Amino acid sequence: MPIGVRTPHRFTVRIVKTLKYREHFWVRFAKISRGVTYVGVDIVASVIDNNQREFGNDNFSFRKFLSLEDLPPADLLVCKDVLQHLPNATVKAYLAAFRKKYKFLLITNDEEPAHLQNIDIDIGGWRTLRLDQEPFCEPSAVVLSWTVLRGKATTTKATYLLYGNSGM
Repeated sequence: MPIGVRTPHRFTVRIVKTLKYREHFWVRFAKISRGVTYVGVDIVASVIDNNQREFGNDNFSFRKFLSLEDLPPADLLVCKDVLQHLPNATVKAYLAAFRKKYKFLLITNDEEPAHLQNIDIDIGGWRTLRLDQEPFCEPSAVVLSWTVLRGKATTTKATYLLYGNSGM
């Protein structure tokens, strides 16, 4: 189940960093070129241990998230299903920190249901996010969108491409 992202720009990526909520299962489908380093970061120790055991090698490693300052620099940050669990002020702080540290950002969150978009929440809560709308208004492009069925409910996920300010 390879997933490709087409953009009008070509990326030169040597180091990939992911900040992910709970699972990095998709790495088994990733085609990582020789010479590229992948570092997965999560908050759950058992997930990190399992991923390191199952996928870890010279180019793939997994670590515990300690702080934004502790995130190592990379060309590309992939952030999936993280920001939708953080308050708006924290999302803004993360986005600002990400832009300073990374050249390219691929950020995925749930976008539907629309009535829950961008409402403020407590840490650990959940709501849907549109980074291109208030209160974030991030200049970005949706590069991938898909529908997820959860029983009788559905949600739409979207991956946004943002450009960072880092030259690494």
